[in-house]
Amino acid sequence: MTHYTKLPDRLDRPMIYLSREQMKVLEDDDKLRGVRDIIYGLELREEGGLPGWVPAEVIAKAFGYGMDGITKATAWAAGTPYVWATEFENVHKGWKFTEPCITVDSKAYASAEAYYQAQKPAPFDADAWSKVRVEVMYKAIRAKVEAAPEVKELLLSTKNHPLVSIKGDAFWGVHPEKGGQNALGLLWMRLRAELKAEEYEDCLAKVLEAAASGAKDAAAAVDKFASAEALLRRLKAARA
Repeated sequence: MTHYTKLPDRLDRPMIYLSREQMKVLEDDDKLRGVRDIIYGLELREEGGLPGWVPAEVIAKAFGYGMDGITKATAWAAGTPYVWATEFENVHKGWKFTEPCITVDSKAYASAEAYYQAQKPAPFDADAWSKVRVEVMYKAIRAKVEAAPEVKELLLSTKNHPLVSIKGDAFWGVHPEKGGQNALGLLWMRLRAELKAEEYEDCLAKVLEAAASGAKDAAAAVDKFASAEALLRRLKAARA
């Protein structure tokens, strides 16, 4: 059975990330015996156990969900195998993750979900809320990665794979029967692209500084600058 400690550039099936913390979940929930047995078996081999990426179908089968959700999620991603992790959710059912406290506009909130809920208008106006909720959610997850470096690292480790959430909400995710817009997955992909762009921009700044200083490796720095600049242009074009 396919299992990865690090995602390759190409996948042949959707994958779900399980942190080391999920081993306790696997041990406590007998429904997950099949997943647990796979992990235990893999721990005897070089690729190790958790943390790692496990096929989505294995987890779906263990929970008794069937393949409908995976089929709908894959269709949303135009047939490309997607990836997901509970760390990208704001509310966790089944899997464990301790949400970090976040700060938005100099104000502290207990979690990304707490911030999101606090922004709803009072009295509630569904039309007004629908116009701003996506950007509110983006602020929430942006603050989340700033507060939890491990989530940022996990997000960047997903490379360019589609991020798709299967859930009962056809707007924020993909409903296993109705399909959906996967708005949350799209926001995480937007954030991933922006974080990559920021990393390249930081790299460019350092290379320019090295070149300007007249360091012995200035020529190599200029070469790195040209390569990084080309990558940044492609990344920005992809985001446009």
